[in-house]
Amino acid sequence: MSRALRPRPAVVVRPSYVSDETCFAVLGIVPRKFREQLVPLCEQATRLGHTVAVPLDEAEQAMRTLAATPDADDEQTSDERDEDEPTSVADVMRRAGRELA
Repeated sequence: MSRALRPRPAVVVRPSYVSDETCFAVLGIVPRKFREQLVPLCEQATRLGHTVAVPLDEAEQAMRTLAATPDADDEQTSDERDEDEPTSVADVMRRAGRELA
């Protein structure tokens, strides 16, 4: 006779380290951005072969630092960005060296 399964409460686990393999699930950023932008801001980054692991608290602080730092794109006004953006298919084709038939 089989035993009836009872529902169990969910177990919530918070990792103590985040790596380039788990960064998307834990922090929501892709591994390349994790390695190129976040890891250089962390003092306690540990390299295990090709994998880079950082304490989660330090990674969260580095993300706050990145969020507070303005990008070069943010320094441009919206008018400057609009001038650089193509506005039609013909404009896109012209920039690619083609003509719209």
